[in-house]
Amino acid sequence: MSGPDQREIDVNKVACLLNVAACNIAMKDYGEAVKHSTEAVELDPKNVKALLRRAKALIGRREYDVSMRAHTGAGSARHVVERAERKSRLARDGSFQN
Repeated sequence: MSGPDQREIDVNKVACLLNVAACNIAMKDYGEAVKHSTEAVELDPKNVKALLRRAKALIGRREYDVSMRAHTGAGSARHVVERAERKSRLARDGSFQN
């Protein structure tokens, strides 16, 4: 398949994966949301929505450290990382409820 055709397929696939991830998050199926958003990130590593969905799913799974490590380099997702850090501190203190 030619480059432009493959790019269009990838763009549409990312959009579908992110829609599925959003549904997974709404249903609190965070494991599936991580899987779908990670696949979207692999297709488009600079897609901020994919990074945010994956971070939100990881936070939902209470994998704060994983979320921070995975998204620290994503400047656009910095507020998500800060949220994960805050929730991680609260979880360690025993005062956080998801």
